[in-house]
Order: sequence, then C-alpha cells, then structure tokens
Amino acid sequence: MEVEPRKPTEVAKALASPDRVVYVALTTGDADLSIQVHAIHLQDLRKLITEKVHAIPDVWKTKTFVIMQVIKQSCDWQFPARLP
Repeated sequence: MEVEPRKPTEVAKALASPDRVVYVALTTGDADLSIQVHAIHLQDLRKLITEKVHAIPDVWKTKTFVIMQVIKQSCDWQFPARLP
C-alpha cells in the first residue's frame, strides 16, 4: 500500500490493531507498507479493506492479492533481535 510519505510508521501501527491483520511491515520500492490479513470470504476481505484499512486517513492506495493456495510456507517471519 501507499501512504503519506511522512507517516508510514503511524499507519503501520494503526494497521496492526484489527484482529484479522497478521503481518505488517515497512517496505521499499513501489509500496510503503505490506500487510497480510486472514479473511473468511471475499465479503469479509472487502469489509476489512474498505471499513478498516481505507478508514486510516494517511492510506493513499492499496493493492490486494488473494492467495488461492499455499504451496510452501517455511518462514515464520521471526527475525533475530541482532544480526551478525
């Protein structure tokens, strides 16, 4: 998603609060933030995006990808507290 340039951390913290949001990260490149959500069905996803995500004032644009099937999942996204 794209957000107000001076507000990515504030938006990330606001996105972390809805229950269905399971991953929030600041990113580089075309997007400022990346989030992962769990939705029961497409109507649930639509409601989450339109009523929660787009309700955050500094969210400018979102791009949604629906995962149809997970083939491999081997990372729990836990980074070490300190890198070598």
